[in-house]
Amino acid sequence: CVSIAQDTRAGKTHVWYYLSGEIYGTSASGGSAFYLGDGLFKSTDNGLNWSPVTSTAGGNAAAFTSLFQGGWRVVTDPASDTTREVLVMATVGGIWRSANGGATWTAVRGGNINSYSYFTDVAVTSKGIFYATLSDEGPHKGIWRSTDGINWTNITPANFTARYRRIAIGINPNDEDEVWFLGETPGFGHYNNYIDSDDWSSLWKYRYRSDNGAGANDQWEERTANMPNNGTEFDRFACQGGYDLVVKVQPGTNHVFIGGACLYRSTDGFSSPNNTTQIGGYKIGTTLPFFEIYPNQHPDQHDLVFLPSDPKVAISASDGGLHRTDDCLAPFVTWNPLNNGYLTTQFYTAIIDRHQAGDGVLIGGLQDNGNFFVNNSNPQSPWRQTVNGDGAYGHILRGKSAYLLSIQQGKLVKCTLDPQGNVTAFRRFDPIGPKKGDYEFINPFAVDPSDENILYQPAGRFLYR
Repeated sequence: CVSIAQDTRAGKTHVWYYLSGEIYGTSASGGSAFYLGDGLFKSTDNGLNWSPVTSTAGGNAAAFTSLFQGGWRVVTDPASDTTREVLVMATVGGIWRSANGGATWTAVRGGNINSYSYFTDVAVTSKGIFYATLSDEGPHKGIWRSTDGINWTNITPANFTARYRRIAIGINPNDEDEVWFLGETPGFGHYNNYIDSDDWSSLWKYRYRSDNGAGANDQWEERTANMPNNGTEFDRFACQGGYDLVVKVQPGTNHVFIGGACLYRSTDGFSSPNNTTQIGGYKIGTTLPFFEIYPNQHPDQHDLVFLPSDPKVAISASDGGLHRTDDCLAPFVTWNPLNNGYLTTQFYTAIIDRHQAGDGVLIGGLQDNGNFFVNNSNPQSPWRQTVNGDGAYGHILRGKSAYLLSIQQGKLVKCTLDPQGNVTAFRRFDPIGPKKGDYEFINPFAVDPSDENILYQPAGRFLYR
């Protein structure tokens, strides 16, 4: 599920839709092996049972054959009359509209599998005004506004960059003529050399001012210059190629929240750099190689919602699941997980002490969650994070004199751990010479079984000893 939407009209709130097909940033995407979906699904009993929407189903599970197999967003029109179920859906390649609950669809932007924008998004106001974004490929690229979901006006600002990929949309619930756009804009705007990768993004505030159909009197303000840009690379804003992007305005306050790898709050709409607070993602001030996360939150933000009855209460959706705060305006925001035992942890590797049969130490190399340590055979025992990152291969030296642990792209660490898994000393020792691109994402290494001082690590066309 990449997006979920409820029909919020009176008498229709039991109807829900979700869109399938994750086509960017998944850990299974090596060799373009994405999680292809099967279009839209519908529930008429508040989510107890779901059925595929036939008009969007039937794609080849082993190959990309339909634009409905990869999606970004589905929204319902809260202002449509009770005789119609109006949906607008952003998929790879286009924006689609249905006036009959998904029975049939019309491509209102793009929709051609041979000429399309890969990244799209759509949002709708309470009065049924739609906004859509399409990345810079194809003839339908840009930022668009529509009063009916059928006819669209290109409102892309004249000074907008020529290169843009994914652009997220945030409608101000306090004033729906104000809309925020947060995008990945390669080579333009805010720059962060994030974990040795170029990361570009920009932030724009839009105000609708006229109804002349051309957007000539609309007002645009770029707020990029005041995006978080101080501290370590983990403190500065980063969107990881557009993988994690969210922009939301808090009901009642006009405070603007933006999310990339981390989550930030601005009390003046990023009109200055002085009123912004980091409230989630990574621990403030953390650095490589043992970076830490914000307490009870998780990096890589994908959504943020505010409780209608109390907008100080916010729920974030990230790579770590759902987390709730009862006061998103606190000087230091406290979060509590809502996953309730639901875990999606993926083990790349499992590391045991091969010198001592039956030993209780187990280390998991976990996708996006580092190397986690436990020293007890009790399955209820808590695990401790040691070396963070994407946990990869590892080895326990004889007598536990040291642990050899690694994270993504070949980074190797020799460390000592106490019985609880706390790192007491460390040294990074991967070979000097290979470039980042030489390594596999989860790169192996091997220890000579007859002499643990000798290690081997492949990188590109070479084998290092």
